[in-house]
Amino acid sequence: MPENYFMGLVGIAIGSFIVVIILRTIFNRYDILLSGEPSPNLKDIFLWAIKDAEIVRRILITLGVLIVLRFAFLLPLPGINLEALKEFFSKISSARGGNALGNMVMMFSGVAFDRLKIFALGLMPFFSSCIIIQLASAVIPKLKKLSFTGESGRAEIAKYTYIITIAICLAQSFCISLWLDNPTRFEGIRIITMSGWGFRLICMATMTTAVMLLLFITDVITRYGIGNGIAVIAVSYIPLSIFRVINQFSILSQTRQLLFSPVILGIICLGVIYIIYFITTRTRAVEFQDDKSNKVIINFRPTIIGYAPLSFAQSIMLFPTTVAWLIGARKLPYLFMKGNLLYTVIYLVLIITFSYFYAAIVFNPKYILSIANRYGYGLVKSKDGKDEDYLDDNMSKVLLITTLFLVGLCLTNLIMLFFKIPSLVASFVGGMSLLLAVGVFSDIVKQLSFFKDKQDSGIKDWSICYIAFDEIEAKIKSEYLKAKGILALVEPLRFTWGMPIRTIVDQYRIYVPADRKEEARSSIS
Repeated sequence: MPENYFMGLVGIAIGSFIVVIILRTIFNRYDILLSGEPSPNLKDIFLWAIKDAEIVRRILITLGVLIVLRFAFLLPLPGINLEALKEFFSKISSARGGNALGNMVMMFSGVAFDRLKIFALGLMPFFSSCIIIQLASAVIPKLKKLSFTGESGRAEIAKYTYIITIAICLAQSFCISLWLDNPTRFEGIRIITMSGWGFRLICMATMTTAVMLLLFITDVITRYGIGNGIAVIAVSYIPLSIFRVINQFSILSQTRQLLFSPVILGIICLGVIYIIYFITTRTRAVEFQDDKSNKVIINFRPTIIGYAPLSFAQSIMLFPTTVAWLIGARKLPYLFMKGNLLYTVIYLVLIITFSYFYAAIVFNPKYILSIANRYGYGLVKSKDGKDEDYLDDNMSKVLLITTLFLVGLCLTNLIMLFFKIPSLVASFVGGMSLLLAVGVFSDIVKQLSFFKDKQDSGIKDWSICYIAFDEIEAKIKSEYLKAKGILALVEPLRFTWGMPIRTIVDQYRIYVPADRKEEARSSIS
């Protein structure tokens, strides 16, 4: 291992430690540090889970669905000449500008375009639809009202989300069919075995149906498996990514092309995982109380905006390269190459900007106060001032941590690239893969804790009395039911870091004893 790289790594470690000390001092001074909510013992939870018949059955159902899906993902799109498609990508991979073309094609399909399958669109149309609905709610009063009106509003938002999902699928699949039907786009190679509207309609119908089928399968996992079905399927590719990373480690180690030993890179990876899990489980607690001294603790989480800022920033940074490829400007893409100073500065500024922009859309202090007051809870403040300002101040402190964390994660990726660590490894460790995986892991732990609490309650028959739109609504309503003498538990089915809050991806199911379902529902509806 070259001495200069080793010293550089040591310097980064020492510098990071100093930065952490400085930030901790500042955060303590201005009360910005977050606290950890009570969490179950991981060892006890997993030992209980492998012994519980229901949990084992749920795990087996989830694994079975994922295995079947993995084979289904291999089904080719009707009318595609796979050998011709492979020949084309072999040509452009060695041609100048091939990466730009690949990136642009990714904008159309959202997945690996070089292996066109019936599930090629994946869940991207659905995620795009969720984001569109959220952004539209900032300017359309009706949507904004629906997104803050509980279960009924969630049902309406869900309807609009699925309609837009179908529209996006049809539009994307139509564009893909047009793209494939033009041999001039593929170096004169005919990619499809048929042409015209016959192929277009088949392509549109097949890919749209596949996306809707995939959404149905996610619901099967949510209902009968373990975890949020959308989240589980969205991260199901990560185990394969781990194998690819390990394989690249092995090849580079054997050829002595790795500047750092796999042990050091493994330690870095474990460190990043710990930091992600630490931030994911942090909260800022805000206390409410009714006139009988019954308390409700509301948790503001750093995961409020998901990875949306990273996604938006990456999309914008990809745009100049795509335009440059289309107009034939050869020098422009080099200015926006990953690792370039201009790229880094603009990228980080975009992340910060989108973080605060998105938080303004999904966080509404008036809504929190209105739902708390509706059930007789008032805000317990540590200082005088308006209630809305107090909530805004607490969320601003959480958002500062979130923004610094996302910026630090991106810098980790760029620093690893600077030290010549392979892009596949750097993208995995300092990218969204680990972020999503750790988020889903923490969600599953919370769900397992819910199942254990339900079993330990001694009540055999439980029933869902309400599905809340967000965690705050679920918390207030469940605590209100407890104050009325009705035992209530909340099953958290969320996609932490995967999507911002207040999308239909997340579910918070309030369970009550079956014989008190109607009473409970009439109390909180």
